[in-house]
Amino acid sequence: MNVQLRPVNASDPEPMAAMSVRAFGSENVGKLVREHVELSLLDPRTRLDSALPALVKVEYFAIESPDSASALGMIGLYTMEWTNRNIAYLGWFFVDPDTHGKGVGRAAIEAISELARKHGKTSIRVEVDAADPDATAFYEKCGFEKETVVKSYFYDDVDMLLMRLAL
Repeated sequence: MNVQLRPVNASDPEPMAAMSVRAFGSENVGKLVREHVELSLLDPRTRLDSALPALVKVEYFAIESPDSASALGMIGLYTMEWTNRNIAYLGWFFVDPDTHGKGVGRAAIEAISELARKHGKTSIRVEVDAADPDATAFYEKCGFEKETVVKSYFYDDVDMLLMRLAL
């Protein structure tokens, strides 16, 4: 599968939110995705959190097939400007559940990895629900290695597994 990444635009918040609800099975996730995409589209000088871009660089991309104009998913790339700038983090990565098992996710990881390399990054990290064996297996198949578990990270009883991909 071949995919391309394009920066999200003003037509993306609703479709991405709807797709994330299907992907994660949560209306709350859909609301968060919509808000994050909308915030990323605002001019940083007009945002209430205008200091944020100096601390965290956030880029969201629609995942598309060269053969179709409709989005197959979304992937985010974050850089923490106050820590190691050579490390990027994945954020809000999901693909349409109808495309699971067709190589879209792996192709998106390859595309975002190439973009991160071009930006001078040496690794990508991702935070995964430690109790989600499917997500863990997917990232391992893409070359990510387990780094550490943080207890009660997402909620009191939900641990986070931090994984890393060397570029």
